[in-house]
Amino acid sequence: MSLINQMLRDLEERRRKEAPETSQVNVVIPPTKRRWPWLVVGVAVIGTAVAAWQWPERSLPEPKPVVVAAMEPVAEGVAEPASESEPNADNAQVVSVQASETAEQFRVVFELSRSVDWRVAATAAQAMTLAVPVDGVPSSQLDTLTLLAGWKSRPQGGGSELELTATAPVVWKVFSLDADDHHGWRMVVQGRRLHPQPVALVEKEPVAPPEEVTPKPVEESAPPVVRKQLSPRDQLWAQAQQFRQQGELVRAAAALDQLLVVQPEDREARLALIKTLLQQNQQEQALRVASAGREQQPDDTLWLVLKARLLAETDQLAEALNELDVEQAPPVTASPEFYALKAALLQRAMRFDEALPIYRVLCEAFPQQAPWWFGRAVTASQLGDRVQARDSFKRALNLPGLEMSLKQYATQQLQRLGEN
Repeated sequence: MSLINQMLRDLEERRRKEAPETSQVNVVIPPTKRRWPWLVVGVAVIGTAVAAWQWPERSLPEPKPVVVAAMEPVAEGVAEPASESEPNADNAQVVSVQASETAEQFRVVFELSRSVDWRVAATAAQAMTLAVPVDGVPSSQLDTLTLLAGWKSRPQGGGSELELTATAPVVWKVFSLDADDHHGWRMVVQGRRLHPQPVALVEKEPVAPPEEVTPKPVEESAPPVVRKQLSPRDQLWAQAQQFRQQGELVRAAAALDQLLVVQPEDREARLALIKTLLQQNQQEQALRVASAGREQQPDDTLWLVLKARLLAETDQLAEALNELDVEQAPPVTASPEFYALKAALLQRAMRFDEALPIYRVLCEAFPQQAPWWFGRAVTASQLGDRVQARDSFKRALNLPGLEMSLKQYATQQLQRLGEN
């Protein structure tokens, strides 16, 4: 186990990377077609005539009450119906819309043709309005989502507004994502389900008469602290780190596992989950996580090395060597761990004639690594090459980084081979 943990620490320091985004449910919005001008004029004329004929007999219907959650007061009024207008040349165009949802929150990503400046015009428990210069976002009802009812856009005061509605009270969040190699500029809207807090019943106490209080001078309050809103990935990562510091490894592993569901390609989270599982002596589960990483990122030799290492540690030596028997091995300078593990496993399988050439390649590429000179010496000794074994033991003893027990063994072997 100590070898696994040491290797994980070394690999984590050498090859840490970042990773991107969640899998989403694509919602394709077809473009709206413009009506023919003559048809619009004809309908308008007929509608005007009918309205003039029936107007004396009609009465205005009573407005329907608007039900709003009690968490925030909302001004009463009648919403104007959305009307189609000519696209504004200054507005951005919608390239695509993606939406996804869990039991507790939803996420909508509007991919736009350029960056825009948006602001929250109004917010309530189940609705939010954005003032955003965007054209081409028609009303949409999403059959695949239950928490998000839909959205619609309408012109407003020379600009445009985008109104999103939810089926339950939510906490709204809006942020932007810069363009990358795969996407354009994106505006992201998220909603997290709001769970009402239980109200405790408190017995009323007799109210004492008010006392005269001398007014205190007004002190200038400190500016509010602006906290950066974390993404779902960063929130789960912070939770996992906190659980690890508290020694709650089971909860830390659960948070990391949920993070990988959100972002399966997150290299840092997968490596941290393997380490957490190994700390709990759960080698089989760690092996499954490494195997999933191998399938997710087949070109990354880290998962290949980890999977082979864990196979060997669970007494599956033949499977581990078979895993390392790849058609195109990485360059030794890019992945020395691959060659060191393969040579060690071949030596463990008593296949010394195959292990020795690999140790030679490692020692030529990294002549200052004492453990690899030691492995070369042991392998050469097993093959009866006394000269190479003696020279390699001497090189291993003259370099730093060799454990005391290995130094003692190397000294004994030099005495056996005729060196004082």
